[in-house]
Amino acid sequence: MKQGMSSADVAAVVGELQWLKGAKIEKAYQHGPTEIRLRLRHREKGSLDLIIEAGRRIHLTKYPKPSPKFPSNFAMFLRKHIGGGRISAIRQHDFDRVVLIDVETWIDGERRTLTLVAELLPRGNVVLLDEDGRILLPLKTVEFSARALKRGEHYEFPPPKPSPLNIDEKTLKEIFKASKKDVVRTLATQLNLGGLFAEEICLRAGVEKDEVAASLDDTQIKKLHAAIKELFSPLFRGELKPHIVLAAADGAEAMDAAPEKKYDDVLPFELKIYERRNRIAFDSFNEALDEFFTTTTVEAVKEELKELKNEKLEKYRRILKEQEQALEKLEEKEAACVEKAEALYTHYAEVEAALTATGGDASQKLEINKKARRAVLQLPTLDFDFELELGEFLDAFLKGELTPPQVQKIVQRSAQRYYEEAKALRRKKEGVKKAIQEVRMKIEHLEEELERELFEAKAAELYPQRRIKRRERWYERYRWFETSDGFLCVGGKDATTNEELVKKHMESTDLFFHTETPGAPVVILKTGGREVPERSLHEAAQFAAAYSSMWKHGFAEADCYCVAATQVSKTPESGEYIKKGSFIVRGQRRYFKVPLRLCIGLEINEETRLIAGPPQAVRQRAKYCVEIEPGDVERTELSKRIFDVFMEKVSDVEKRLVRQIASPDEIAKVLPPGRARIVPPAGARGEGA
Repeated sequence: MKQGMSSADVAAVVGELQWLKGAKIEKAYQHGPTEIRLRLRHREKGSLDLIIEAGRRIHLTKYPKPSPKFPSNFAMFLRKHIGGGRISAIRQHDFDRVVLIDVETWIDGERRTLTLVAELLPRGNVVLLDEDGRILLPLKTVEFSARALKRGEHYEFPPPKPSPLNIDEKTLKEIFKASKKDVVRTLATQLNLGGLFAEEICLRAGVEKDEVAASLDDTQIKKLHAAIKELFSPLFRGELKPHIVLAAADGAEAMDAAPEKKYDDVLPFELKIYERRNRIAFDSFNEALDEFFTTTTVEAVKEELKELKNEKLEKYRRILKEQEQALEKLEEKEAACVEKAEALYTHYAEVEAALTATGGDASQKLEINKKARRAVLQLPTLDFDFELELGEFLDAFLKGELTPPQVQKIVQRSAQRYYEEAKALRRKKEGVKKAIQEVRMKIEHLEEELERELFEAKAAELYPQRRIKRRERWYERYRWFETSDGFLCVGGKDATTNEELVKKHMESTDLFFHTETPGAPVVILKTGGREVPERSLHEAAQFAAAYSSMWKHGFAEADCYCVAATQVSKTPESGEYIKKGSFIVRGQRRYFKVPLRLCIGLEINEETRLIAGPPQAVRQRAKYCVEIEPGDVERTELSKRIFDVFMEKVSDVEKRLVRQIASPDEIAKVLPPGRARIVPPAGARGEGA
């Protein structure tokens, strides 16, 4: 079955897509690691979706997919640079599997033409170029022996090969004479034809495909050259006959299609090699490509699901068989224990009579011994260890070491032991039965379970960038947030980080925030010399107050002051001492009265991370938020409750991210000191914690 487009397919689809010139690019989406979709707006056709799948295909589709909840970095980059632009040209590079889409757009008030390159050959890529042919961003950064697809590098096309569309007879002859392979392999590799078209040319020319290329005579080469021209003539004349070739039934090459009508190939024109196969005709090659690749992709997923199902079924059946065998053994042991206990009580009278018999001489005692032993040994269901144990008790009795009541008690206790063991086995048996029922339920619901597992697996492929390890910013080792106006605010966690923050990171243009009460963090607002809006000043003050000891004491509000960085010093007055993490503040201070409230949020965008700060600032950036205030819930329990709230709010795909970046342990790290409670949403009744 066909896996990707050929050079001829690319030529045919590019010819059909010429009417897209002037279409506006509204959005770009990434579905999976290699598939890009451009949402287009055409003046006459309306909304359209163009699929570009690196290394495989390019065509319009009538099967739109739901937009990903989290746009990838590459999709966001395309939106920024070509979103709103219009397609000015679509062309094929030579006769290769490379398509170039020129987009006219406005960037910073300047009209520019950027080029989106779609490489459809194996290990292909999607690359955005500037006017000078430099790579702005590739979908995948890769290096080959002849070229590198990296940001900032000049884009180099894949190594060129002779095009079959304009090759002359002399060049073809030189290629054959220099080849050490057979005819079909030479055509497939040296002329960028692929195996199918190479075999078709041999068939049309009447040349054996496995004949050595270097041994061909001039007549054969002439026929092969004519067959090449004939094969691709529909591309020049515009006489396409788009169709899908159906797979033949097993062992058949005739018109009998496989019963389920599986697709085998999609072509822009007819081939003699498929003349005995059933075909489905289409009005355009785009429609044929869309139907073929959409259907085969779905079939591939179904096949994957089927394989997973069989694998899981085999596993569950094996587990079920082992559990049923274990249940059978437990039932046998339980029955044996009950039988032994009942046997003891059944023959207890005989044992008791032997034990309580009286006699004076040695012969009588010996007879008592024999009777007692016979009474015990006639219990055929008792194991050897038990008989030996009871026999030892009998010997001890005959020696006068045990009295008859003591031995009777031992017999009773032995019977009771078997009953207790039978009860324990019965409990185990119930546990095994429950496990068997669970496995049977899993087998019944296997289809649904596998669909969910398969979705989660595809979701992991869909958002690989969320797992990329990024370099930590300097401020991430402290407490931090960004204000509603985009100013970075950083706070210490203890005396050491307070000291470090002021000495290493505070600049003369920064603002310094602190509370009058001890046990508060140093907070600096990085202004960069810009004027700071009132809103951001209040947020920084609220941040500083929230992580102070005022929270731990349960206050609803607190006072926080602000000074310029130049007013802060480590130099005390003469005779005074400053402890670690403390500072001298001189000059006038500005005070803020702020509420003690924080918001814990999940930011899911170009950055995916857990953030904490004043509610107004966090809500502006985070997709999901939980607001807290001083309360009566311990930090450990509160972090678990916040985690549960996030898990209830997020989608199935996002749950992976929550477990990764917002576990209860990670949430606990950003909570203020002391106890707290979750603030109920506006309009909600009762306690939120």
